[in-house]
Amino acid sequence: MYIEVDTPLIRNHAKELTQLQANVTSAADAVETTIDPLAFGVINGFLAVGATALLSVFKSVVSGQASSLGETATTLLAMADTHDSNDDDASSAVKKAGR
Repeated sequence: MYIEVDTPLIRNHAKELTQLQANVTSAADAVETTIDPLAFGVINGFLAVGATALLSVFKSVVSGQASSLGETATTLLAMADTHDSNDDDASSAVKKAGR
């Protein structure tokens, strides 16, 4: 049985996920979690409290997703490293057996 794994492609995908993580982290950092009640006008100023709570939840969720992207990238890199190591070990074993 033969399984071909393109580890450079896996590493490239991990690199893309790392960049995406940085972008999502920047987006989460850009979320302002406090709102001036005057932004809603004098009559609707009470809405700022609810909006602030929603923005805090949003920021937390987006930050969590950024973290997940980073974990996925790390896992992909570890998988590529393991595959390369196993492939090298198998190649050495075959070479030694052929002597």
